[in-house]
Amino acid sequence: MGFSSGGQTPFLKPSGDQGGSTDVATINRMISNGLPVFLIPGEVYYINSPILPVNNTFITGFQWNMSSQDDNYGAGIGQPGGALIRSVNFNGPALIYMPNQTSQQFYGVDISGIALYSDASIGSGVFGIGAFGAWGACFLRGIQIQKSGGDCLNLDVYSPLGKVPDDWQVTDCKFSGSRHGCGVNVTNNLPDSWFDNCESSENALDNWKVHWCDNTRWSNCKGENSVGGVGWHFTGNGSAHIAMLTGCSSQNNFQDGFLFDNSVGGGNGEYILTGCRADGDNTSAGAFAGFHANGSPCRIMGTGCHSSGAAYGAYEGGASFGMCFTGSYFSGTTAPTHDDGTNTHALVNQSPVPF
Repeated sequence: MGFSSGGQTPFLKPSGDQGGSTDVATINRMISNGLPVFLIPGEVYYINSPILPVNNTFITGFQWNMSSQDDNYGAGIGQPGGALIRSVNFNGPALIYMPNQTSQQFYGVDISGIALYSDASIGSGVFGIGAFGAWGACFLRGIQIQKSGGDCLNLDVYSPLGKVPDDWQVTDCKFSGSRHGCGVNVTNNLPDSWFDNCESSENALDNWKVHWCDNTRWSNCKGENSVGGVGWHFTGNGSAHIAMLTGCSSQNNFQDGFLFDNSVGGGNGEYILTGCRADGDNTSAGAFAGFHANGSPCRIMGTGCHSSGAAYGAYEGGASFGMCFTGSYFSGTTAPTHDDGTNTHALVNQSPVPF
């Protein structure tokens, strides 16, 4: 493997070694030496073990458009754009793996313009990108993660110290086609972070699964076509914690569009939804809803939301704290809204759009 020069930028040439050991060794050597990794757009790099970022890691494939011909974003067929990193005979927890087992904050990872594609032999628990512990100020931009064995993106706590990732900025990314997991799985907490213009789709389980996310925001993101789960699954926010979703949507998911429950444990936090849409969910033809609170201890407040196609537009049950929608339109094949009567506060649809 060598370099070519495009102006002053040294591009890393793929080795052509489809066994996967050469490319990953060179990339990790560059990272450990503090060098930026410039991958050639349209080229394929094979890896058989994880890429291991450290503080101030920079990896780019330059182009943010489609990076795999297996998924063209519905924008027509053409050649791949950014660099493609492909697993082969892979052994490890994630294609890009970011463990931190210390109390010190790790920071400054910037990855853009690449696709991570896992071959069919990948293990069911292998993530596309996996980070746990105190990782802050990390950027993912224009990344496509496709066909991972486990979650496409998994962000987790380092339990012995209680340290979590925080202050992440994830923009213009796609998390698609996990064979056995979720698209994005925040397993403990991801405070003070942003997801902008991201898609999570066609994953085996929930497209988005989020537990505890104080002051984290999603804008113009979508979760669609889940094979066996929901579009958006919030499993319990912490007491006084607030999560905000603006202009986010679900579509054609197996169960609910947006589900709020307490399956991992939470407190009396808040979810604020503005201009969110659920359309055509509940492809399993069960008793699922566009917006569903099931045993959620949190306040769920929506403005200008829309739901159609599921059994219920909005459903509140399982002794939830309360849901309140203003200026929203709900329809359902069974009923527009339903409250099972067990809740602390009844489902309220204030000033529903009357037409």
